[in-house]
Amino acid sequence: MGFRYRRRGDQELTGAAPARVVVPINHRAYFALNKNARVGRAKRLAAKLVVTVPHARGELTLKLARYPLLDYCAAPDPGHTIDLTPIEQTPDAVFSAPLD
Repeated sequence: MGFRYRRRGDQELTGAAPARVVVPINHRAYFALNKNARVGRAKRLAAKLVVTVPHARGELTLKLARYPLLDYCAAPDPGHTIDLTPIEQTPDAVFSAPLD
């Protein structure tokens, strides 16, 4: 889907600059996304997320739940924008404030 993607942080997500993250075998890395609320009518619903990482082989496909987690609407609707974090080593690092 043709969302507009921003990588600058928002009220929930870190605005940290991307940095190299080495993920050892059988370990995890984290990222987060935050989609703005839509004002108009949704055009489509996303069924999956496909994540690709620069300089890595393959991709990770995440099947979304049956209810609409990501709905698509065209620009200039605010729901056309998704904020993304860089890949981080801990869950806390993707948010603008530590998780409790």
